[in-house]
Amino acid sequence: MANALIRPVVAYMNAHRVRIPLSFEARLDMRAFEGAWDFWACGLVEVVAEEVGRALTLLVLDERERVRHLKRIGLWNVQHATKNLMEVVDFVRGVTELPTGRMRAYA
Repeated sequence: MANALIRPVVAYMNAHRVRIPLSFEARLDMRAFEGAWDFWACGLVEVVAEEVGRALTLLVLDERERVRHLKRIGLWNVQHATKNLMEVVDFVRGVTELPTGRMRAYA
């Protein structure tokens, strides 16, 4: 694999010292096993290494997308909290009244 693919994988593995959930599928023709004495001779090691590399790359990309999504949600929450806080400040100052649609009627 290229060095550009290895660095994010190593960075992910260094930052997250927990189990890494990998899901991959390695396919190899049965004829590759004919006459092979071990896994290296039939090429299984290379195929598994390639698939593990792909799975780790997808895992890193998924993690980046999750972080990006959480940042968007956080920004949205801050915007709405600021808006609601400004409505409360305006209400306390007497500038505006709180919208009646948001208040419950207690009987």
